[in-house]
Amino acid sequence: MAGTDRACGRATDPAARARRPARPGHRQLHSSTRGAGARGAGGARAVSPPDHASRGVEPPQFRQLLGRFATGVTVLTSRSPNDEPIGMTANSLASVSLEPPLVLVSVEKRHDMHTAMEKGTHFVFNILSSEQEALSRAFAASEPDRFRGVSYRENQRGIAILDGVVAHIECEKQAAVPGGDHTVFIGLVVGGDVSDRRPLLYYRGGYAGLSR
Repeated sequence: MAGTDRACGRATDPAARARRPARPGHRQLHSSTRGAGARGAGGARAVSPPDHASRGVEPPQFRQLLGRFATGVTVLTSRSPNDEPIGMTANSLASVSLEPPLVLVSVEKRHDMHTAMEKGTHFVFNILSSEQEALSRAFAASEPDRFRGVSYRENQRGIAILDGVVAHIECEKQAAVPGGDHTVFIGLVVGGDVSDRRPLLYYRGGYAGLSR
């Protein structure tokens, strides 16, 4: 349907523009490459969207690409629907906003942590130290009792804070946003603590530490 450009009163129907003759002294410009997009200010070319929906890269390439992004490692903890401590290894912690202080984490829908995050109201990020690789592996496992032999204390809401971490971040859930086979949970930071320990890093499918 044809529309009207309110700012300058010109027809926005592409066919109408094509039928309009050029004014004397003005040249009509045509792109030499179909679909290449028009040039804007400074000669920058606007990229036209593809004519078909993109499927995205395959999972192996996706993992390879993201594997080049070094991250810290956390253990995300909360309370299960049975009111028991629950946790999982996660490196998808990211800041969202400074005011208010918001962070996010992505949790796979098939993981048992997903139900706890959906039904719960609070959670904690435990940022692991360089000496806690074993903890990362333990909480990444599929075993139901991941807290066996783990030293921790509980905050006022009964959520586990692991001993010996670089820092812990206490959050109140604000939103849950679907994201493919994961859900993105956004939390308001309501407390936490830090130490001077060195962090554990994850890079290219393996663990690493800071060299300084």
